[in-house]
Amino acid sequence: MNIIEPESSFSSYVNFTLSQTDNEVLNLLYYPIIGKDAFTIYSLFSSLSGLKGNDYFITHEEFCERSKISISDFLLARNKLEAIGLIETYRKEVIDSNSYKKVSYIYKLFPPATANKFFNDPILVSILKDSVGEKEIISLKSHFKESNNQFYNYINVSSKINDVFFYDKKEVSKDESGSYKEKKYKKTFQVNLAEIEKSLVSNDIDISTITKYEKQIEKYLTLYQIKDDLAVNIISSSISTGGMFDIDTFINKCKNAYSYNTEKQVNFVDFNKYNSKEDIEKYQSLPPKEFLTKLLNSEPTNHMLDKIHDIVERYNFTPDIINALFDYCLKSNNGLFNDFKIDELCIYLSYNKVTDLFSALQFLKRKDYKFEEFKAAKKRKQKTIVEDDKDSQTFSDYKKIDIKKYGLDL
Repeated sequence: MNIIEPESSFSSYVNFTLSQTDNEVLNLLYYPIIGKDAFTIYSLFSSLSGLKGNDYFITHEEFCERSKISISDFLLARNKLEAIGLIETYRKEVIDSNSYKKVSYIYKLFPPATANKFFNDPILVSILKDSVGEKEIISLKSHFKESNNQFYNYINVSSKINDVFFYDKKEVSKDESGSYKEKKYKKTFQVNLAEIEKSLVSNDIDISTITKYEKQIEKYLTLYQIKDDLAVNIISSSISTGGMFDIDTFINKCKNAYSYNTEKQVNFVDFNKYNSKEDIEKYQSLPPKEFLTKLLNSEPTNHMLDKIHDIVERYNFTPDIINALFDYCLKSNNGLFNDFKIDELCIYLSYNKVTDLFSALQFLKRKDYKFEEFKAAKKRKQKTIVEDDKDSQTFSDYKKIDIKKYGLDL
């Protein structure tokens, strides 16, 4: 949601405590992605939750004034925190006895991923790589890797819980996990690889054949947002009769996987009026294949699916950014899938170091505005040429000059 109502208030909700390691992950892995303003807001939200429990409310204007952040910068930062999984935003609207509308928000905070989970999340790694580069990714991985050199030649002789304490095994088997708080970070898309492997074993499939491909499997299941039961079928059918797993077959099957949901409707977005939460959710709710299917009103060709794969490999764009690219391209080309236009847009966003959906929409909106500005200028100049016979500049001369002038921003 890209608005903040005047005099609206908010409270922050936190049910966890950040450890020293959590803070290190935030500083080294999240900060390069979300930037200074979002990092500051997350820290302040965390500290505000300690005031009068979780019932302390403050207006957005007062908060922004105290933290020296403008409302527009606050909105951008909030979007980044929501997209990266560090907060969720809840809104409530109440009409009081004087018919005055009061709007309040609760920002629910989530802890960061552990370093291990962060580096195993293909979307987070892809966004971070765009921010800091491949070399820094390797350096960060090395930094967070636990060193076991000091334990060399030592054997772990620690006591096991069964050797020291007695407990009723029947009671332990009861599932009461819902009664306890657990610190979990919010993933962009959850792939339960352990459950998938468990299902494969129950189908008499040797999972050792896929062990070395686990990271790639998780990456493509996440990219195409394939659910666990369908993932089991895709992995099973990618294993030959000789028991060998073919990663290329798996990737192709992921591309062609189709989980149609008739309840999800996608329409073209007007990029000059995209500011509603519903429009943004259209890009985030579907993987690129399904989103493209909705736009075209038919199943994408293999060439189009290859294009999705190519964009991921070359530019590391997240699925929601790819959806925005396709929407913009089809909107500006009368519903036609234009490879050249898509490549141009990818280069444009990559050159501007776009790593999140909100930034992508801002740049596409700006590009749309520049194009409309160019067409309007062209129309005005053409009219002047027709009306003024003395004007020595031909239309072709004007076109050449103006394309050079406006084309730099396009």
